Amino acid sequence: MKSQQTDNSHFSDKVLIRVQALPIGTINVLELFAGQGLIWKAVKSRTGRTIKTTRIDEKKISSTIRGDNRKIIPNLDLSMYNIIDCDAYGNPYEQIKLMFENKTLKSGTIVHFTFNRAGPGMPKRSILTNIGIGKHMVKKCPTLFSSLAYPAFLEYLRKNGVKRVWEVHNDTVGGKTGRRIGIYGYFIVAKDAR
Repeated sequence: MKSQQTDNSHFSDKVLIRVQALPIGTINVLELFAGQGLIWKAVKSRTGRTIKTTRIDEKKISSTIRGDNRKIIPNLDLSMYNIIDCDAYGNPYEQIKLMFENKTLKSGTIVHFTFNRAGPGMPKRSILTNIGIGKHMVKKCPTLFSSLAYPAFLEYLRKNGVKRVWEVHNDTVGGKTGRRIGIYGYFIVAKDAR
């Protein structure tokens, strides 16, 4: 039986971690993989808080900026948001890298992410390159590096000043346990992020 990622996979875990991380005061969220916006609607409903969202998705969805978020992030004023949500199907490394490169990203911003790694295969080379693992190394022993996507992601965050990452793990796929394939978490952008 194959596991299939959907727009609402592990919905309750995703809502819970967002509720727990809500800041005091005004909440302005940038959703990079918005879908129908169900997660943040549930957070609003559960907390009764006023939450303003700017939503981006490649699909044509009402009240959503349509497009590839990787092309949009460099041109956004990220200082308008105190939460950025990267609920990706795979991993959000490219989007988070673009956020750190955007000079308007402010310290104290809460960044939620979904990092999925289902099955074997190589992580994107750029995530490994950023932690000093060259493509010549990967070419010599690809199986050695196939499981390093998430540790490489964490090391990339550390190099950008992130001191702590809060996580919820989903270790279940196809009825089996023990495979660390889904991680839902968040971090806070540090003052020394660049």
